[in-house]
Amino acid sequence: MKRVLFVSRDYNARNDGGSAVAKRNLAFLKALGLQVAELTIGVPSLAVRLKNVLLRESYGDRRSLRKQLKYHLSQPYDFVFFDGSHYGVYLREFARHGFKTICFFHNVEVDYYQQKYKTTHQPQDKLMVGFIAHNERCCIDHASYLITLNERDNQQLQKRYHRGADFILPTSFDAYDAAEHHDPVKLPEQYLLFEHDEFTMKPVLDETGRLIPREDYRLSTLNCDGEDFAVACMRANLRYGKNQRREDVKSHHYIISFDPRDGTDNGLTVDRAQELGEQFCKEHFPGHQALICTHPDGHNHSGNIHVHIVINSLRIYEVPLLPYMDRPADTREGCKHRCTDAAMEYFKSEVMEMCHRENLYQIDLLHGSKNRVTEREYWAQKKGQLALDKANAPMIVQSGQLHVTHINDIF
Repeated sequence: MKRVLFVSRDYNARNDGGSAVAKRNLAFLKALGLQVAELTIGVPSLAVRLKNVLLRESYGDRRSLRKQLKYHLSQPYDFVFFDGSHYGVYLREFARHGFKTICFFHNVEVDYYQQKYKTTHQPQDKLMVGFIAHNERCCIDHASYLITLNERDNQQLQKRYHRGADFILPTSFDAYDAAEHHDPVKLPEQYLLFEHDEFTMKPVLDETGRLIPREDYRLSTLNCDGEDFAVACMRANLRYGKNQRREDVKSHHYIISFDPRDGTDNGLTVDRAQELGEQFCKEHFPGHQALICTHPDGHNHSGNIHVHIVINSLRIYEVPLLPYMDRPADTREGCKHRCTDAAMEYFKSEVMEMCHRENLYQIDLLHGSKNRVTEREYWAQKKGQLALDKANAPMIVQSGQLHVTHINDIF
C-alpha cells in the first residue's frame, strides 16, 4: 500500500469552503486506498505569523512544527500532498529531499491579496502579497504536479507563473455532507437541484444514500465568471471582507410563482419562465452574483411554474440608483443588498407589471386578500402545528406571488 503525507491547515477549526475542499481532498486520497498520514498546520500566533511573513517562511513555521517536519522527512512516503499554496517553502524542502510532491491551489492566492490590498490599503495586506508570491513560486518551481479548482485558476497560473495545472479538480460534496446539511436555507443549490421532502425540508435519498436529482428544472448564474455560484460568492466575500461572521445575512432568496393556469391558458413554459426570471434578476439585482432556477411544479403538485432567484447579499460592482434604493450605499461596490419594505412593494409591483406585459394571470400583490395566510401559517396548519414559535420560525415572507428569504449560512 502506497503511503502519502497530507499537509493542510486545521480543517476542523473553521466551517468554510476551504475546509470543505480540504476534507474532500483527504477523503479522495483515502478512497484511492492509500495509507494517509496527516501533518496539520495549526493557527499560529500573531508573532509567528509576522515572523513567517517577514522572513518569507511558510505559513505556521515554528519550532514545534519543525520537529514534526524533521520526523516526516525521515519517512518513506510515496508522495506528499500539500493542500494549499501557502506551504511552498515546506514543499521545496520535501522536494529537495527527493519526495514527489503535489500542490493543490485553492486559489491563485497572490491575486486575491493584491485585490484585497487595493481595497483596504492596509500594510499587512501588502506584506502578504510578497509572502504568498514567494510560497506560490516555490510550489510552481518544485512541485511534481499542480492541481487547481477550475480552468480560470489554471489560466491565471499560466499567465503569472508560466506553468499551468496538471489536473483540474472542481469543488464537490458527497451524499453524506448533503444529507447532514439538509436545510435549503443553508444549501440553496442542493434544494434547487435535488428532491426534498417539503415537510421536513430534508433531501430525499435513494436506496444507496445518494441524492435524487429533480426530474426537470432550468438553471443559470449571473456574474459568476463561469464558476460555481457558491465558490464565486466565497471569493467575492473574501475579497471585500464581508459575510465572514455566522450571523451575517449572506444571501437573499426570492421566489416568483406563476398561476397554475398560465401553462395551459397562456402558453407559459419552463423555458420562458426562466427567461423572465433572468430578466427580472438583471434589472432589479444588478451587481450581485445570482443563481436562477425554474421548477415546473409546486410542492403540492399544484402545477404552478415558479422561479427561484438567489443572490449574494454583497454587491461586486457599482450600479445605478434604482427606484427601491434610498441610500448611497445601495449602489456601491462592496456594500450589501437591503430588502426593505419599500423594496418589497416595488418588487411586487414589478412582478404584477411583468405578468400584465406577458398576458399572464395575476393577483393584486399590493393589497391582497384579508384572509390570506402566510407561508409560515400554511405550513403550521399542514403539519398540525397550530402555534408558531417566532424565535425559531424561518424568516420567510409570502406576498402572493413573490416570496423572499434572508439566508445566513450559505457560503
